[in-house]
Amino acid sequence: MPLTPLMFIVLFAAGQPSAAPPIKVHKSVDSSGWEPVYIERCADKLRAQGYYSKYTLHRKNRIERLSVRDGLYCHTPQAISVDYGPTGVDYLQETQLTCAMALTLMRFEEIAHEEARVAFNSDHMHPVWEVRHRGTYTCRRLRRKTHHQSQHSFGNAIDLRKIRIKGWGWVDVKRHWHTTGERYQPARQFLRRLVQRLRDEGLYSNVIGPDDDYWHNDHIHLDLAPVSRGRLSPALERLRQLPDM
Repeated sequence: MPLTPLMFIVLFAAGQPSAAPPIKVHKSVDSSGWEPVYIERCADKLRAQGYYSKYTLHRKNRIERLSVRDGLYCHTPQAISVDYGPTGVDYLQETQLTCAMALTLMRFEEIAHEEARVAFNSDHMHPVWEVRHRGTYTCRRLRRKTHHQSQHSFGNAIDLRKIRIKGWGWVDVKRHWHTTGERYQPARQFLRRLVQRLRDEGLYSNVIGPDDDYWHNDHIHLDLAPVSRGRLSPALERLRQLPDM
């Protein structure tokens, strides 16, 4: 039975510490259609990791909207709009993600900071300053497999384009991934080690970069697809096991 807009009445998660603003997570009354990426008590899991005040919910009408386009039903379950990540990284464009994807940002940023300190010989605890991306939520199909819906149509993915490092400047995926210039080797090393670390730790279902295909020549794609290469995603299962208090 096809999903209808009436199935997506949006509620706000209740309850918050008295000393801090709440994390507001949009939640469908009938979440069965989005069950594979739904995380029980996700807002509490965000708070338990200590960065509830880093998240804001804005552009309410856009987040609540169910988009129907070219036969696709696009909607971000448990929508979180991120301005600043848990370690203070500034996500410069509109960044609308599932709460599950928001839960990955703590570890993603820790890994990025660690690799930046090594590659750029940085003394900063948090050398990663800003992130520019090509998009998070957008209603579309996969470019190669047009019969499949993109994880972007659920806000369950982010495409990293540039990362700004304190004391060095912008690391550009398109410019620096394949660079051979000696001056830019720290940027090349940073990007490649970042991708390898994310893959090794299994933080995401898919980590796709410029070496994988033409469509990713200028960005690094991260997602939490429930199924990847025919297997259920262990990354999502680990998020479900995170403590919520």
